[in-house]
Amino acid sequence: MGREDFLENIKILLSSDVRRLVDDRVESFRSIDRYSPRIVMRELAYCILTANYRADKVLEIERVLGDRYIDISYEELRSTLKKMGYRYPNVRSRYIVLARGVLGEVISVINSGLESSLIRSRLVRLVKGFGMKEASHFLRNIGFLDLAIIDRHIIKILKYYGLVGEVASLTPSRYLELEGLIKDLSGELGIEPGILDLYMWYMSTGKVLK
Repeated sequence: MGREDFLENIKILLSSDVRRLVDDRVESFRSIDRYSPRIVMRELAYCILTANYRADKVLEIERVLGDRYIDISYEELRSTLKKMGYRYPNVRSRYIVLARGVLGEVISVINSGLESSLIRSRLVRLVKGFGMKEASHFLRNIGFLDLAIIDRHIIKILKYYGLVGEVASLTPSRYLELEGLIKDLSGELGIEPGILDLYMWYMSTGKVLK
């Protein structure tokens, strides 16, 4: 398997029923109200909780809590996460509570008009529990589609097609290197990196999530 195989298989997905699922998801990202504290907080919490954890399980938690991340107490949040089998109820509940304290700054940054990469850098410094992947994920989910979300599913697909070797650790420089590869591939396909991510996620998991 190689680069041409990867591109061809993505093109097949672009012409399949999967495209409708992806297009619907992308439209939901683009229609997000970036000025709504409740909505922005919900997306922050989602990306904090999905770090090293299953996205479908976090969606189950979101269905239970809805937009309550903005005002739920630490104890109730921790208890809910624990009851639902979440792996890191204590530390991630604390991160979510801390994120509420900088929510105004987050809303200001994401509406600043700065380049996405600069917004991402600010979010990494601002939000406890955010690395480059989590910040990229958050930005994609609120409509910034020009960054890549490098996680284990994406690395798995890149390795399968021989596009990368072993990725021992995802340092910031390595992240940017892999993001450059994703941007090159998305450029060849005529779609944005945040959209290509959804197709690659589907390749890895058979699902189109957020």
